[in-house]
Amino acid sequence: MSERAKAAADRIREKISILDVLVAYGYRVRNDGGGREQQFSCDLHGDGVDGTPSARVYPDSNSWYCVATTERVLTEKGWLRLGDMAQRSLRAHDGSSWEEPLYIPRGVRLTVKVSTRAGYEVTVTPDHEIEVTERGWVEAQHLHPGDVLVVPKPLEPRFNTDKALDVDDLNGRSYGRYPKLSLPETWSVELGEALGYVFGDGWVVPRKNPASGMVGLTSHASDVVDARAVFHHMQAWASGRGSEVHRTDMAVVKGKEYVQDQYVFTIGNDGFCEFFLRLGLDKSLPANQRHVPESIWTAPECGVRGFLRGVYGADGSVFRPSDRKGVRVNLYSVSEPFLRDIQLILLQFGIHSRLHAPSKTRDSQGGLSHPAGYLQLATGKDILTFRERIGIAGARKQAVLDSYEYNPRGSRPFKAVVRGVEPAGVVEVADLSMPVEHSFIAGGIKVHNCFACDKTRDAIETVRAKEDIGFWQAVKLLEKSSGLKPLPIDYGDNRQDIRAEIREALDPAKTFEDDEKRVASFLDSITHDRSLPLDAMLKFWEVFDQVVYNVRGPKGEGGPWSEAKGRVVLVGLIKRITDAEVEYLKA
Repeated sequence: MSERAKAAADRIREKISILDVLVAYGYRVRNDGGGREQQFSCDLHGDGVDGTPSARVYPDSNSWYCVATTERVLTEKGWLRLGDMAQRSLRAHDGSSWEEPLYIPRGVRLTVKVSTRAGYEVTVTPDHEIEVTERGWVEAQHLHPGDVLVVPKPLEPRFNTDKALDVDDLNGRSYGRYPKLSLPETWSVELGEALGYVFGDGWVVPRKNPASGMVGLTSHASDVVDARAVFHHMQAWASGRGSEVHRTDMAVVKGKEYVQDQYVFTIGNDGFCEFFLRLGLDKSLPANQRHVPESIWTAPECGVRGFLRGVYGADGSVFRPSDRKGVRVNLYSVSEPFLRDIQLILLQFGIHSRLHAPSKTRDSQGGLSHPAGYLQLATGKDILTFRERIGIAGARKQAVLDSYEYNPRGSRPFKAVVRGVEPAGVVEVADLSMPVEHSFIAGGIKVHNCFACDKTRDAIETVRAKEDIGFWQAVKLLEKSSGLKPLPIDYGDNRQDIRAEIREALDPAKTFEDDEKRVASFLDSITHDRSLPLDAMLKFWEVFDQVVYNVRGPKGEGGPWSEAKGRVVLVGLIKRITDAEVEYLKA
């Protein structure tokens, strides 16, 4: 932006309130009585009285309502942390479609955690609005236990389309007389399954000694065929490295002896181990604190689907309950964070689930133990979607899943019922401004955005949007309506200021009528600024009128000039005016 344009914009923003502009366009502004908050209808591209959720401005306060930056937001490239969206240009899901948001950082604020019985939860400021079935938008602090929150399923699931993996350095590493690695250069279902199996029933152990890092997985004999198939893919990436051992010795678990029937698959190589670590498969944390590998959040669909197939193959179950009605699809883990992660990833595929968190009990020595919790697919429709879009990397479990017969009347509906609203401390927060439905999905829950669109904070941008005009036209209109005298034109070193107005006046248009309006606006601007003597301006207006007459004719039915010729003459007229201004100011 040029110096003159910046000066004009800064003066408009200082002297003219956005609220006054909104009122002038018919928007319903409600003051909260304290002068700190105003609300208005958020469809700035509509009629201003559409009844959609209100947007807010706080002219004298920093207390905009916001969401914790650590919350995951559903985007077209996966679930990203809100704070990571500051420098990203991508679309987010607003509950029904995918739209590109504006990121709004808001510092640190006091927050609350809204949790549901189904497991979905979100951390927001107390006044942030959340959509409640049959109640509409309700501030978090006014939610009641029993309220049913909206947890939308994307009608068009989207994933990152970039499949590339950076493994050139690992594949190029030398291991003496041993062959180099053949690690995959792109994501695949097979890679995702391997990550899932190793996460569920395996280990990644980096070691200090060269070439001694270990990656492995185990399997009971009943599922060894499936685990071995995954391991064979891993062996191919490791250029044939790896071993398989069948254990049948005695083992003791909680004081009880039993004969093992377990297969152990291992690959020893530091480059292979580093590959899994790069993908986020770090199992160094305690088992009850583990999360989904970071790479899965933004992996392409094949990788995410493969990972789910793998973890369900390792730690999932598909069974018929005692009443023999339908089937249950569960995923077990002692890590509540991991189950919550999987719950969001399933939602990305359009699948609702219910979380049964691990319980914390005392063992015989008085220490805390963490019996496994589980994640259960919510309805019969969710089981169908899971079978069609994901499946399980285990023939025995997949066979039970394939036998499922969906009964639309035999499945209870899914509801995300509020469990409670608890203090969550002072944390970093931000918000998104969504252009259409004015909401987004955080933690799986539909929450309101802070603004209707990025136009709502700026008087000039609002006028441009409403009038479909350029920057300088909007400035002139606001100056005139508010009684502000135009800034004087000082060419000096700011010749680019007038050039910017010329470019705007002669912006490529489809019709002569558009050209006519733009040049007339430019002439208006010059006349208004009085940067030329009156007699000179009258002559230029006379030329403009002659051009329009020659193109349109006396009755508007067409004159002797073509529209193309008229445009050429208008361009020449603009040049004559600007040259005259330069000479006049020099004198």
